[in-house]
Amino acid sequence: MKGFSKQDFSILDFVISCLFMQAITFDEFKEFFYFVIKNNEIENIPIFMWDILDLKKEDISTIYNIIGFVPHSDMSIYDRNAIYGIAVKRFGCVFDKSISDEDAEKSLNENPNILIRFKEVFPFIDLNF
Repeated sequence: MKGFSKQDFSILDFVISCLFMQAITFDEFKEFFYFVIKNNEIENIPIFMWDILDLKKEDISTIYNIIGFVPHSDMSIYDRNAIYGIAVKRFGCVFDKSISDEDAEKSLNENPNILIRFKEVFPFIDLNF
């Protein structure tokens, strides 16, 4: 399945990054996998997705054990900062980030491709900004 394998992990990396960077909630993270399962043929669904559905928030540190590999990010620092910008716009206060709120929002404005990608990957999330 495109975007979810060791060879092409682009979607998986983006989703996990959005969770760890607080641009999505844990419930939205799981909702994403329900969405993927609902909208794809059952035989194309990677086995780890079923295990993610059973994952509890307090066990999120085991995510890479569940998927069986650690995707290395191809996103630039600007892209990652733009994800923080989404988090700031959605939730206001974001903890443990390496950028100020103002710089995160500026990065989002300068990298609109990240907001476009966010809307494509998470079509079930309403953004009110």
